[in-house]
Amino acid sequence: MKSTFHIDTSKNMAVVHMVGRITVADEIAFVDTVVTDPKFKIGMHTIADLTEAEYDWSMQDIDQFRTWVRANEKRLGPCKWAILSDGGVTLSNAKLFVVLHEIHPTIVKVKLFTNRFDAVKWLNAPD
Repeated sequence: MKSTFHIDTSKNMAVVHMVGRITVADEIAFVDTVVTDPKFKIGMHTIADLTEAEYDWSMQDIDQFRTWVRANEKRLGPCKWAILSDGGVTLSNAKLFVVLHEIHPTIVKVKLFTNRFDAVKWLNAPD
């Protein structure tokens, strides 16, 4: 996995770029790395570019990640996650994750986008 991230404190945003085949264990470990970075602040928004990643997850995998997000809400704080995906199995799984995530209200708002401009616009819009 050659995934990377950087934290833009001036924009209160973590910028994530995922690459390659990503398992649920990879995703949880990566998000944990972002959240434990000294520059990360509770309530920081995230833009996650998945256009070069493959998330071929089962329903069990999606549910495991949703459970992890809910269990870590205090560490994450009220925030928005903008997911960028442009097709394939990753887009399908991202859509499913967003729909299932919305069923159980949480302080982490998640929305799927196919372009960076709309994603950043949503992240910067007031709630």
